[in-house]
Amino acid sequence: MDADKKQSYLNLLRKLSMLLYNTKLYGLDHHVVKAQLPEVISEIEKITLKNNSLILSAQGNLTFINGEELEVRDGLSKNFMSDLAKLKIGSLDLEPGFTLNELDALMLLLISSANLAGVEQAKAFLVEHHAKHIIPVFASYKMVQENEQIIKEGEVVNIDQMSPEAAKSFSSDLQYGVIKDKTLVHNPLFLCGVFNDLIQTINTPEDLLKVIWVIGEYLIDEISTATEMEVNRKVLEQLKVHLLAQLEQKENKEKWKETTEKSFEKIIAALQLKKFILLYKKHKNQIEAVSKKTCSLLQHIPEDSKLYQKTKEELKKIGIPEIDKNMFA
Repeated sequence: MDADKKQSYLNLLRKLSMLLYNTKLYGLDHHVVKAQLPEVISEIEKITLKNNSLILSAQGNLTFINGEELEVRDGLSKNFMSDLAKLKIGSLDLEPGFTLNELDALMLLLISSANLAGVEQAKAFLVEHHAKHIIPVFASYKMVQENEQIIKEGEVVNIDQMSPEAAKSFSSDLQYGVIKDKTLVHNPLFLCGVFNDLIQTINTPEDLLKVIWVIGEYLIDEISTATEMEVNRKVLEQLKVHLLAQLEQKENKEKWKETTEKSFEKIIAALQLKKFILLYKKHKNQIEAVSKKTCSLLQHIPEDSKLYQKTKEELKKIGIPEIDKNMFA
């Protein structure tokens, strides 16, 4: 995640947290709270006006906004995320069109987190307050250690109770190369269930390969941090193990399994490539920063001095980044 996006998310979280704090202290009708509401809406609209959702998620001690992990240090933001976690709904999705009245409803929902929990109670509360642009997301996932299985976690991960319509819609979109639900695609339990049905209806290994690639490309493309890399790798690996086991039941199973194995080999190779690209980008940015600082400091040395000439020669031997070549010509 780039620094500007990270800072904008942290700023938004602080504004939401301060609003929640003041709402608890004074109530929604107080002039201090009313003065804050437009500022918070403005920050939210910077994201939602681009027709994007704003997804607030508390996963254990971790904080995510739109899937980006944030390091939360200030007390108010920690309290805000703690109240969200108490709802036990995984995450809240603020949709485009989110209003001031719905922001009031969001504050009241979080204040009520000690007295209500779970998706159904949250939905009922939001319906009562006419908040149609706040969507409680009921599926989530846990970050796991190596060799640890991803497990069900009450209402937070409860795939058994997922409606057949949700699975059917996701499966249909998937066959057209589309992924709309950003939460379900990260849930290996749900994906395994979807592929159980797909294996029965897909006619050729090549068609299965196309669907696998839709999942793989999506999960790889969205990666921007080491944490996302590890989580998505585990999702893909668990899906691979499950698929190969299910394909034992197919006629001509060896061909199906061989095609699936090869497709996952390519996906894992692409995952490794993304890892090295992120690593290269990180170090390249560091090198460029050092290079710019070096150039700045070099300008303080008299150009006719031996030290200046010697430093230039040394930099040329090291290899100067492309952006700085003209600086030392």
